[in-house]
Amino acid sequence: MKTGAYFQCCDCGAIHYIECPYNEEDMYNTFWCEECEEESKHLWIGNSIEDRYLYYNPNLDERFFIYY
Repeated sequence: MKTGAYFQCCDCGAIHYIECPYNEEDMYNTFWCEECEEESKHLWIGNSIEDRYLYYNPNLDERFFIYY
């Protein structure tokens, strides 16, 4: 069974599935971001992709700021 979860980068807002052991009590963990290409804090947003709309930070989503 996979031990991983979905995390959102606090710098660029990218969402990653990271397979590594993590402490479920911690909301923020430090991981390598493939978009930023640096190590940064990541917000835990759930164990399934459907959980991201409940837990992710919409202020880091670039679609949130597109106005027409």
